[in-house]
Amino acid sequence: MRKKKLLMILGGIVLLIIYTPVLVIASITIYKNIILNPTPTPTPSISVPLDLSDVLDTFDDNKLKWLTGTDNNEFGSLTKTIAGGKYILRFISSQSMNLPITQTFTAAPNFTTSVDTKKVVGPSTADSGLIFNRLDANNLYRFSVNDSAKQYCLYLRYQGVWTALIPWTASTTIKTNETNNLKVKDVGGQISLYINGNKVNQVTNAVLYLNTDMGINMIVYQADQTVEFEFDNFKYQVNN
Repeated sequence: MRKKKLLMILGGIVLLIIYTPVLVIASITIYKNIILNPTPTPTPSISVPLDLSDVLDTFDDNKLKWLTGTDNNEFGSLTKTIAGGKYILRFISSQSMNLPITQTFTAAPNFTTSVDTKKVVGPSTADSGLIFNRLDANNLYRFSVNDSAKQYCLYLRYQGVWTALIPWTASTTIKTNETNNLKVKDVGGQISLYINGNKVNQVTNAVLYLNTDMGINMIVYQADQTVEFEFDNFKYQVNN
């Protein structure tokens, strides 16, 4: 019995002597392969952020991530799509509704924002335009045009109350059943309004200042109406 155990011990020692160099060589080979031939890592993709101080959106894609899809609520059904280089808002009203859609840009005391807008379908009372210096739903400016009446206005909504800074005013520069370009230039609270390249009015108001939300807007004043507006060439630019 002792002889058998002794033979087993001697056999184990022999095996250890034989295989230890092999294990060492294998370990060195694996280590060299890891160090000298590492597994290649993929090159990371670089995401270039948009310059939100100088933006022109032609709606060829949705780079600014404007809201899309359909919303249904007690006010009606609003469908938002980007197609054919246009941002299209189509609203079937259950009651009157003010529909602002905004984006967040670089805050600045001096800026210009503009958009092309056209009514495709809808009653003569429906209007559209620009939202600027929006803080929230109860604090914003609205510059609107009604192409059927050839009128424009500028309203301030402050703490939930609407005030007409410029009431509905006639202008022959507005085009009926065509695209109208609206532009706002704000220089430290001095707000200038342009329609189709022509300055139509100016007012000073800095109640809402250095807010960063800018965007578009349309208003439907009656129930049971189908209204569609298309928007293009939305621009925001910080002025030096």
